[in-house]
Amino acid sequence: YKRQYVGSGAQLEGFTLTGGHTRLESQFGATESAANLEKSGGGAWCEVGGVLRHCVVSNNASSLRGGGTYQGAIDACILVGNHAGASGGGAAYGTLHNTVLVENRAGFAGGGAVFSDLVNCTVSGNAATNAGGTLNCSLENCIVYFNTASEGGNDNVQLGVGNVCRYTCATPLPFGTGNIAQAPRFMDTLSGNYRLDATSPCIDAGANEYASPPLDLGGGPRIRGPFVDMGAYEFHFDGDFGLLLEGPYQPGTGAMSTILAAQGQVPLTSPYAADPRTVDAMPPSVTDWVLLEIREEANSPALLNRSLFLRDDGQVVDAAGSETIEFYLKPMRDYRVLLKHRNHLGAMSAGALAFTNRNMAWDFTTGSTRYLCGTAVAVEVDPGRWASRAG
Repeated sequence: YKRQYVGSGAQLEGFTLTGGHTRLESQFGATESAANLEKSGGGAWCEVGGVLRHCVVSNNASSLRGGGTYQGAIDACILVGNHAGASGGGAAYGTLHNTVLVENRAGFAGGGAVFSDLVNCTVSGNAATNAGGTLNCSLENCIVYFNTASEGGNDNVQLGVGNVCRYTCATPLPFGTGNIAQAPRFMDTLSGNYRLDATSPCIDAGANEYASPPLDLGGGPRIRGPFVDMGAYEFHFDGDFGLLLEGPYQPGTGAMSTILAAQGQVPLTSPYAADPRTVDAMPPSVTDWVLLEIREEANSPALLNRSLFLRDDGQVVDAAGSETIEFYLKPMRDYRVLLKHRNHLGAMSAGALAFTNRNMAWDFTTGSTRYLCGTAVAVEVDPGRWASRAG
């Protein structure tokens, strides 16, 4: 047989465990302990105190329990496509945090997990003869939805003696505090994206006292809003913003000067008191710092302040150089975007933007109509290229 062993006190991080399997029959006797040792944990067999972190456990098989993992602490992992002959297609007898269990199978019960404690986990698309999602598991801040039991038991959650189910999304509605039965509204399950859509009822629906800080499965803050989200991922917006500045713009090149950064005159600490963050180094091709503000109205206080960098081509980037700016605001509302520079007029979006999609974009470079106040604050620096006026 072939699988990963994780000893007590050991930690396995950042690996993909695939194609593992257990023996069909025990070679060390017919006792329960021998069977669990040899026939459970197709991907990883963990001693109590063993840890799997940031691992993908896929397409493994056990003849008894835990097609993916058996025992141990499973943190920020993806358990997908595993199979157990009896129970716990994804996991058995473990403690799971910030983990996704999808498309696992069990011959008898608990297609996703069995006899485990799950916190901020997403269990979906699993199947078993009985109890397609979880069997005899305690659940806190979880999503257990779209699982299938072919012959009996609950499709999603089947609780046992002593189990608790709190602040969890499942149907039928489980007994317990804070549970909801509405569909979770994932981004795109067909492509394996189990992040929450902006319309999801699971956003801010968990309980902070049961959360699994500091990070979610995606590596972002575990709590972004006033309350933790249900499931393995915290909701956030992905922003994409563009701005040119009249002062450093070089006509005919399509780009702004980076001479200040090249001469070390752009400080490593943001000049904006609203978010005075410090970086160890700047991303490439930086023109200067800018401040992103998001407001409900043009003259209302900022709900978000974020110091960012402006690249020479007009793309706003974060300290790592990413063009995707992650931030959290209450979704399904209208907001205005404002980009400030210390010696140019502020660039505010011409109208309020409907934050109904996780991906939000606003490009000030394409026309004066993108700006509130139009040509009073924007100038055409090249044909079809608009910049914030110096001032």
